[in-house]
Amino acid sequence: TDFVKDFLVNYKLIPVDGMPYTKWYRKTQHWAQPDIKHASSLMRFVFDNYPTAQIYALNNQKNVQQNFNSEVVINKLVRFLNE
Repeated sequence: TDFVKDFLVNYKLIPVDGMPYTKWYRKTQHWAQPDIKHASSLMRFVFDNYPTAQIYALNNQKNVQQNFNSEVVINKLVRFLNE
């Protein structure tokens, strides 16, 4: 959610299940199950309002370029490590 502020899909946290073939997931963990109807409505909004959606996309692009470029991230990491 730090990268993209708009068009976040609603979800509910559910226990990880059905993945016995991997050791990385445990039943104590949860993952986000997306609300398919909500995701569909967001996709419809983008389709029906493409110019507006482009503005949202450009704003999110600027956010990532300004706040998550390598220099910013490295500086945050160095500050964290120094603390």
